Amino acid sequence: LLTIIKGNADMLLTRMSSNHPSRERLLQIGQAADQASVMTSQLLAFTRRQVWHPRAMDLNRVLNGFSGMVQRLVGEHIAIDLQLCEGELSIYADPVQVRQIVLNLVVNARDAMPDGGTLTLKTYLLNEDDGKTVRFEVRDTGCGIDDAALENIFEPFFTTKEGKGTGIGLSMAREIMERTGGTIEVFSTAGEGTLFQLSWPHARETVLDTPEGGTIENAPRGTETILVVEDEEDLRDMLSEVLRDGGYTVIAASGSSEAHELCGDYTSPIHGALIDVVMPEMNGVALSALLKRKIPDLKILLMSGYTDDIIGQESESRPGIPFLEKPFEMRDMLFKIRALLDDKLHPGGG
Repeated sequence: LLTIIKGNADMLLTRMSSNHPSRERLLQIGQAADQASVMTSQLLAFTRRQVWHPRAMDLNRVLNGFSGMVQRLVGEHIAIDLQLCEGELSIYADPVQVRQIVLNLVVNARDAMPDGGTLTLKTYLLNEDDGKTVRFEVRDTGCGIDDAALENIFEPFFTTKEGKGTGIGLSMAREIMERTGGTIEVFSTAGEGTLFQLSWPHARETVLDTPEGGTIENAPRGTETILVVEDEEDLRDMLSEVLRDGGYTVIAASGSSEAHELCGDYTSPIHGALIDVVMPEMNGVALSALLKRKIPDLKILLMSGYTDDIIGQESESRPGIPFLEKPFEMRDMLFKIRALLDDKLHPGGG
């Protein structure tokens, strides 16, 4: 549902003039969907129903890519000071979960500055005796955290937002950081702002992946034929429209039987497939295997809005299938489809 909301809002924004009276309303819809996406990711991670796809990634690229979303989340009353060091900052982590941590910290900083302020996002590389460390800092000029709250800030369900917060964002951030061999620390004084400091071991190599961020208009285009398999009609129609606008020929199917039938009847080559994982007749992982037997050269990108035993077990046993986690931006989908077709998309989506 969030993918549908975000996708339709993005498409309307691309077709709307900058001075249209309804533009601000659409931006607010996008902002609300972004916040809901953050909470959804937290809940999925908390119940351990989120697939973990760690890989070498460039932290600077990720932060640069969704700086626009950060501005939408915090609002115009908060200034963003983006201080990214030069060059690549390679870490071994799951890009989706890194974004989740950053967005949670950004939302917390926004809530700490209701009257405005400055949010600073800073990266740098430390050369230490035991190796290189990638450091990322999130600093706000807000109300700060008192000593009593500071002691419990990473505890599950602990919140300082008086019933407005879930209390799981920071606890999950700590768990994710520990899983990737990193750490998260907080420094704050009541009335003087807060600093969150995240550290990862520096990865020796970076796997080049698709560009982060951008808009639907500047996303790469193509002329290939794409099979879209999605049982949710509204989402299927929207994905098909975005792909067609991007120059692709689209074959749309509501499930595995229709997809199998369409592939059998279609006389021209089918180059790629965007397949939902959880569907009534046959799950997307099994359908992918079936289609690959019929079309060995078919490039497949799986997508899902939640994880269960189907993804947790089967996708791990078939590590060659890239994965796109809902809710996702339409521009990101276009980038990944292009990378998939160009053999630049690796397992896990990178």
